[in-house]
Amino acid sequence: ELAELILKGYADSESLTPEERVRFNALLVASIRRMESVYIQEQIGSLEPDLARGFELSLLSLLKNPGAAKWWSTAKVTFNPRFVEHVDTWLRENETLDSHPSMGVAIG
Repeated sequence: ELAELILKGYADSESLTPEERVRFNALLVASIRRMESVYIQEQIGSLEPDLARGFELSLLSLLKNPGAAKWWSTAKVTFNPRFVEHVDTWLRENETLDSHPSMGVAIG
């Protein structure tokens, strides 16, 4: 069920039912909050920068999917502004990178 939801939401979040949209939003919030926490830990010196790179690659893979990218464009106002700027900059700088195979989702 979760895989179905992720594939459907990543492809076209507008195609989700209201119930699916709530689940998809909750999944993305939980995922991005975790990555925001990693970013903050790195910023305050609790985590070495090279240890955060895997999280950034996962985040990039997630947000390069059309449905997640659309979600991010409106939901990012609820996250730390410095984290948002970091993510947006990283996305721009890595536009040509494809989804990492570990994410198990091909992006269009």
